[in-house]
Amino acid sequence: MGYRELTEKVMSGEYLDKSEIIEIVSLIKNSSLSDLEFVAILTAMQTRDQLKGISVEEYKNFVEAFRTNECPDIDNALCNSGTGGDKFETINISTIASIIIASGGINVLKNGSKGTRGGRGSKEAFEALGINTLEDIDQVFGEARKVGIGYYDFSKIVPIKGRAGVKSPLNLLGPLCNPVHLKYKVMGCSNKDFSEKIEPILEQVCENYMITYNPSIDEISLCEPTIISERRNQVRSKYTFNPIEHGFTEVKYSEILSPKDDGENVELMLSVLGGKEGPAREIVCLNAGAGLYLASKANSVREGYKLAMALIDSRKAMRKLIEWREQQKDGATH
Repeated sequence: MGYRELTEKVMSGEYLDKSEIIEIVSLIKNSSLSDLEFVAILTAMQTRDQLKGISVEEYKNFVEAFRTNECPDIDNALCNSGTGGDKFETINISTIASIIIASGGINVLKNGSKGTRGGRGSKEAFEALGINTLEDIDQVFGEARKVGIGYYDFSKIVPIKGRAGVKSPLNLLGPLCNPVHLKYKVMGCSNKDFSEKIEPILEQVCENYMITYNPSIDEISLCEPTIISERRNQVRSKYTFNPIEHGFTEVKYSEILSPKDDGENVELMLSVLGGKEGPAREIVCLNAGAGLYLASKANSVREGYKLAMALIDSRKAMRKLIEWREQQKDGATH
């Protein structure tokens, strides 16, 4: 069955089976679809899902089809990312947090992309920190093994330029489509519908996960309560994380916005890793702490936050960034 027949099947309200999904993903990976064709099938899926609901099996098969077979999996890998759509253009919280998590002894293979609403995505943030985001998958895997952290640009799998700029299945699929099987996934949502849809998918593709939801940012907030759904060590739970009840000082979103100037943005990110106190450090460490907790490096999010602070203060987090940069330079010369 070709692209036209597959698209018509979706338009008729049907779901794709595993073999059909593999065929679609193969066309996408080989750049055999035009931008118009790509947007057409995404739009058909979005319309169908709004009318009939998503198929967990279909999304699970998409995630597995997007994984690469070029290299074996990374042991106990973790990825922290979000679905986007924040009300506020905050600093790149999950990007900085991923470096801190890696400095805590967890293998991080973060996927992401450029910002889709004019803001800075993880791609731009890592590039500003001196990381090459366009490496081939074998180089990324090598860094994840040697340094404990790697970054894979989702646009190397799916042509981001082909997106229409509106909500589509990619908002769900993108953050889930890591090139390896993950043991740990921290997923942030600022859309309640997404947070509810994504959990049954994560149950199928990841052993341990944490889904965070508040209406303003796709991370755990220090400005308002965040609803957390998690499965950790085979135990599922759902609770509200109120920063005030956990002893945090409430901050305003205006205090953690990303500076418009690129230079100032880099300076702010480096200052967090360098130990400068303030709201930016607090919210980054809180979200890094969530990853450390999920991976059983801490017994609670609050304890994970304290560990993240210690990793910064001991300079381990900054050294991890420097080590990563040096590994990339060394790899480029061989």
